Amino acid sequence: MIKSFSMQSIQSQFGGELLVANDYVKDILIDSISTDTRVIKAGDLFVALRGENYDAHDYLKNAVNSGASALVVNEGSRDKLNDLPLSGLTIWLVDDTVKALGQLAQYQRECFDGQLFAITGSCGKTTVKGMLKSIFVEALGEEKVFATAGNFNNHIGVPLSIFSMTSRHEVAVIEMGASGLKEIEYLTSIAKPNISIVNNVMPAHVEGFGSIEGIAVTKGEIYQRLTRGDTAVVNADSDYASLWLEDLYSNKSITDILQYSIENAPASQIQASNIHKLKNGCYGFSLFNKKINQASDIGLSVFGEHNVANALAAASCACAANVDLNNIKKGLENFGGEPGRLEIINYGQKFTLINDTYNASPGSVKAAIDTLAGIGNESVLVLGDMGELGDESDSRHEEIGEYALEKNIAMLLAIGEKTKRTVCSFGENGQHFSSFDSLVSELVNILSSEAVVLVKGSRSAHMEVVIDKLKKLGEATNACLVR
Repeated sequence: MIKSFSMQSIQSQFGGELLVANDYVKDILIDSISTDTRVIKAGDLFVALRGENYDAHDYLKNAVNSGASALVVNEGSRDKLNDLPLSGLTIWLVDDTVKALGQLAQYQRECFDGQLFAITGSCGKTTVKGMLKSIFVEALGEEKVFATAGNFNNHIGVPLSIFSMTSRHEVAVIEMGASGLKEIEYLTSIAKPNISIVNNVMPAHVEGFGSIEGIAVTKGEIYQRLTRGDTAVVNADSDYASLWLEDLYSNKSITDILQYSIENAPASQIQASNIHKLKNGCYGFSLFNKKINQASDIGLSVFGEHNVANALAAASCACAANVDLNNIKKGLENFGGEPGRLEIINYGQKFTLINDTYNASPGSVKAAIDTLAGIGNESVLVLGDMGELGDESDSRHEEIGEYALEKNIAMLLAIGEKTKRTVCSFGENGQHFSSFDSLVSELVNILSSEAVVLVKGSRSAHMEVVIDKLKKLGEATNACLVR
């Protein structure tokens, strides 16, 4: 936590009702927050959150027995305090504990003196976050850089991320995701970024937005909280760049707009050129900063030509913060990828296994197919359903099969109701399976030492099961999954 606080100061700033046994308890300083009684520590402030399938107010006694010094409780659950020993506790009663969690994070953010970067986009935002973190680790050292852990990027995860920041951090890289309108606006009201970027807009999670245009508007909300002295980093290659720029130029308090382009858009200040494949299968490119008229050749350490665009996005954010090109180069070249995102799995097997199971949207699946097509001839795509595509689900799944065929993917193995359409549009070298066991069994039968297997699907598809089964089977047979 950046700065400890008393519950009295929080109640004074944000309202609600404070229940205390005495003034001494009211002034006790809080320096740690928990939302989970399974990991709560003595002295924590426990925030009782309520979701669709759970209510943490049912576990208030657990929090007290574990040593919580204060509780944040919904006014509507006041009756659940009746059986608790409250003599040594402070209770903050509020209308909405989720909103209160955001207010507590907002208070912490106001105490942060460093630069905060906000990153959103339909796909690749976690990779951009990791690349930008790597750049700043190179420039400042590990101990001075904070970045969102895992996928803590929603209305709960962003506040929890801010609580994990400390006064020793000089830079914070915060990832922001959304599944509906106005969600990014809410997150930026808490995080108040200094430098913001929309990596891209693609048809992912369309259900919550109504259309891809709705996605673009929501992602663009990340620029709305920027004030004088802040920077909006804009992807000039996006079909929606003009939408964001129109809003930005109408905001006279913005002092800097930094555009970047992989297609040499005329207005872009940061550009990538000479994109080429390296001997290791990764990609290199030339990074050019027109603002300072300097260039640097960069060789990435992650698969996929699409990662050049991700690297350019991260580099542009770093350029907005005046990081020198040498540190940008070293940081990008040192970045080895995120778990579950084009991650090379090596347990001694004779084939190449790529774990890309973190999530899937049409754009990210196409990028994965491009990567797979560029690595080897015996390319095997193992695919699960893509979720949250709304009315476009059928056509998008069919489109992926056609795209994989066009890119000469050798074989498609799929599981899930929606991927039946993908297999159908892919054709004769596609197979659909009703269980993970049958899929893995067939996969083992077709593998050779030349095979490159990429496994992908939405979180709801649980495609990591395929990775786990292959690893366990390989370990049990001395990693000789070749028939």
